[in-house]
Amino acid sequence: MTQSRRNVLGRGLSALIPEANDPVENSVQGITQLRLDQIQAADHQPRLEFDQARLIALSASIKSDGLLQPVVVRRVGQSTYSIIAGERRYRASKLAGLESIPVVIRDVTESEAFELALIENVQREDLNPIEEADAFSYLAKERQLSHEEIAARMGRDRVTITNALRLLKLPEGIRHMVATAQLSAGHGRAILMAPSTGRSQLAEQTIKGGWSVRRTEKEAKALKALLTSDSLKPVTASPAHRAVEDQLRAALGAPIKLVNKKGVGRIEIRFHSMDELERLLDLMASLEGQ
Repeated sequence: MTQSRRNVLGRGLSALIPEANDPVENSVQGITQLRLDQIQAADHQPRLEFDQARLIALSASIKSDGLLQPVVVRRVGQSTYSIIAGERRYRASKLAGLESIPVVIRDVTESEAFELALIENVQREDLNPIEEADAFSYLAKERQLSHEEIAARMGRDRVTITNALRLLKLPEGIRHMVATAQLSAGHGRAILMAPSTGRSQLAEQTIKGGWSVRRTEKEAKALKALLTSDSLKPVTASPAHRAVEDQLRAALGAPIKLVNKKGVGRIEIRFHSMDELERLLDLMASLEGQ
């Protein structure tokens, strides 16, 4: 990578677009006009979701006042250009019925373009937590950047990058909940504290109950203790114990074990899914009401 390119990546979006008082040239060094049919979205774009209401509002503004900030592009063909920064402005311009828009053309590679697009979106806080995590993952794998290097480029600290990447360990359904703001990134990380078999149910309960991140953490720890506890070891059951186990097993429809150690014991009920746990809890609640 050339020194000039390193400087651009280090400075972010401000390095891509000339200052307002810079001379405007009809060349690759300044702002020029391109037809919209010459411009295409990038194959690798960190931002995947676009708020339709905000897009329509921006379109109305562009229709009234024009596009005030140019879109940043790179040449990918004889007369074809790929967007580096400003896809939302490009989409809104199409909605506004414009035929051409102002652009700044930059000579960067595809991977450098992705990094610059990510910097722009991070600076504008336009990415949802999952899009951001996916983008950081791409930089780590494809650009082979460490968490420290990603943090330096994004203007974040290393812990922030590491915590963001942890969200990708969530099941796809929960990632969608975070991406669509049904759950916050903090909720997502709290749910990761629970065993994998209980995470989806915990996510649904968090949304339904409107739980805070702290409450979700507490419930995740409790669920982990419930599913992994093995502090008491079973001893050989007596015939009387086995008879009680059989009665409870028939009543609850689940595997039952009486655990006894030095006169202190417990009833152990096994379940294999969160749906089964819900069934058992409902059954116990109905028995309590009788």
